[in-house]
Amino acid sequence: MEGKGKNKDQIKEDEGIMESNFDESVETFDELNLKPNLLRGIYGYGFENPSIIQQKAILPIIQWNDVIAAQSGTGKTAAFAIGTLQLVDPQKNEIQCLILSPTRELAHQTSIVYQFLGEYLKVKVCLLIGGTRVGLDIDKLKEEPQFLVGNPGRVLDLIWKKKISLGYLQSFVLDEADEMLSKGFLETIKEIISLIPNTAKILLFSATMPKGIVEMTTKFMKDPAKILVKNEELTLEGIKHYYVYLKKEDKLDVLFEIYRGIEIAQAIIYCYIKKVVDYVSEELKKKGHMISSIHGDLKQFERDSVMRYFRSGVTRVLVIMAYLPEELMYIKFH
Repeated sequence: MEGKGKNKDQIKEDEGIMESNFDESVETFDELNLKPNLLRGIYGYGFENPSIIQQKAILPIIQWNDVIAAQSGTGKTAAFAIGTLQLVDPQKNEIQCLILSPTRELAHQTSIVYQFLGEYLKVKVCLLIGGTRVGLDIDKLKEEPQFLVGNPGRVLDLIWKKKISLGYLQSFVLDEADEMLSKGFLETIKEIISLIPNTAKILLFSATMPKGIVEMTTKFMKDPAKILVKNEELTLEGIKHYYVYLKKEDKLDVLFEIYRGIEIAQAIIYCYIKKVVDYVSEELKKKGHMISSIHGDLKQFERDSVMRYFRSGVTRVLVIMAYLPEELMYIKFH
């Protein structure tokens, strides 16, 4: 590991943009000294090396800091998931981490990431979202999960009903924190924060972190590590591009050969018609890849949903229809 650690807190007053005050980072997951079964889950999920936000944000979490992290790119969900999974005691059947998301869909995606990454730790993850029967949620809570992922309204309702106890809570995560601390959710979030132990660490993750939000956090966070991944840091450096003309019948074999020979965290595969999108997707699923796909028959909200799954890291490969010549399949790795 290398870096300067925490520096003097800086805020760009004129632009209202949060600046980082925590400079330590890692280049590999092994440098974090994670639990062996957590590492097993990380590599089994398809990660090889941490993304930029994971290089910067996991370390302060496992060092028991409050954290404010902002990045417009991918990898935020896995960053706080890996950090909080490292802290949890799988032998203790108490709620140790609460993760709140503004939408049902995002909460569901997040719960999937926790389930996959925590598979070998044998932790239990409970999803609590609106639009479902409260009685079913109460039944799920009887299984004594270590992680709760949900929407603020449903979680607070179950706290009021005394179905959720936060006495053993270690960490509290707000995903899309800029939205969660806006007027629509603010009072509910304040209420929940007032009920968590003083020792629980608070982790805020968002694409953006305006000055007003940062100033608000001084009321409930303790000297947080502030991490900002600026857009200019998300470069194309290191992305490998391959452009190969092939016979139609050779394409899948070559694709599988590329996967065997090259380290790939995520990939986008462009196909020229829907039938090929479906075929490539099914063949990759048979090989154990986590696939999502987009084609012309999907409605816009369905396409948006697929893209959110891909960006969050729930799926590792996106197969997408593009109007390209039949002989061309362009594969982009990052």
